[in-house]
Amino acid sequence: MAQNSVFKGGIAMKKVLILSAVFILVSAASLFAAPVNMQEGNWEIVTSIKIDAVPFPMPPMKVNQCFTKKDLEDSSKTRPATGGSGKKNDCEVKDLVETGKTATWKVVCKDGSTGNGEASYQGTTFNTTMTMVDKSGGKSTTTMKAKRTGDCK
Repeated sequence: MAQNSVFKGGIAMKKVLILSAVFILVSAASLFAAPVNMQEGNWEIVTSIKIDAVPFPMPPMKVNQCFTKKDLEDSSKTRPATGGSGKKNDCEVKDLVETGKTATWKVVCKDGSTGNGEASYQGTTFNTTMTMVDKSGGKSTTTMKAKRTGDCK
């Protein structure tokens, strides 16, 4: 039954794609209140999304993003503030815990979707995984693998 809910009106699928897009566009540093173990420069970020109810894999998405020193020091500019339908504050990041080079967090959305994530930073690479479950039990996992590719252009 949860499988059908993923496709019901495309709402859950749309939510997964929108949350994933927000997740991609949000700076990796956004989850930390203090500077992270991440070098400024141009980063290649590859994002993969797995939706349990979808039998075929979605192709990975690749974006390049410039992170300046200022971006890495001031997370208020990039902290996640939207999700779901794109309305401000549809989803809220909660229970952020920073331990060394790792951060974990939870996400709670107004439509009943919940999730959790973990990020790990090694200076010139970072890896992030976020799992979301909609109110009917449909599950998606978004994975980001990133590497610094040089200076910003």
